[in-house]
Amino acid sequence: MASIRLLISESFDRWFNLAVEEAIFRKMSVKQRIMFLWRNNNTVVIGWAQNPWKECNTRKMAQDGVKLACRRSSGGARCFMIWETPLLPLWRYLYGG
Repeated sequence: MASIRLLISESFDRWFNLAVEEAIFRKMSVKQRIMFLWRNNNTVVIGWAQNPWKECNTRKMAQDGVKLACRRSSGGARCFMIWETPLLPLWRYLYGG
């Protein structure tokens, strides 16, 4: 069985973590299995093809100090709060949290 490389970011900066995610995608071998865990300060991350005005309540985000970031890949919107890992919103969705 192939080993998995675990990378854990100690940064809460959304731009840093998205840059690391992009570097992993672009630079690592497709044969290398990687799990990258990170937490962002209050941030909604959307894919490049998503419209933030349709996917997000931008007025509420501004009121609560939640930032918006766009990743270069596609994929659904994810909301990250400082205490959550990227897996938690997915678990809540899958298990009706």
